[in-house]
Amino acid sequence: MNITKFLPKILLQTGVIVLTSAVFGLIANEVNPKGVQISSFRPKVEYATDDVLAQDLGEVSLGNETVTLSVEEMSDGPIVISTEQLKKLIAKDRAVLVDARLPLEFEHGHIPESINIPFENFGEYSEQIEKLPQNKWIVCFCDGPPCDLGELLAFELFTLNIPKIAIYQDGINDWIEQGGELQQ
Repeated sequence: MNITKFLPKILLQTGVIVLTSAVFGLIANEVNPKGVQISSFRPKVEYATDDVLAQDLGEVSLGNETVTLSVEEMSDGPIVISTEQLKKLIAKDRAVLVDARLPLEFEHGHIPESINIPFENFGEYSEQIEKLPQNKWIVCFCDGPPCDLGELLAFELFTLNIPKIAIYQDGINDWIEQGGELQQ
């Protein structure tokens, strides 16, 4: 039997199946309330200002009233920090670094003193999550950029009412480029 005779028909049928599957997948994603946002555009990362990282934001005047605001009260979600800001937090012992990659990747090298809570196995790390300090910044990261796993983990932790969540969007790749070392 000569397969080249049937090859155009096989390729056409395969193309139709792939195209139909893609269309149904996109439709299912669109109607799913937890669907994935599909975009090739990634907005420019805006880093938090240094004053957001302050332990206590101090007193603020609101008309005739003076109130004390804390980071917890100001936060609408995780903030994004730069490598320089991360280094400052580490130097002042004001951060717990959380690597969102899989354990095997973590073992091959991670930022010193970081802990591993892989986003993909998030539910299996409830004990570690409960032990995260409330008075330090919890900085989530992965390879980066873009640092999707770190960002997803940060938002999961934020939903658990952990007050100080930051995303190190530049991740390990930038850490190395900036002269940082890895621990194994």
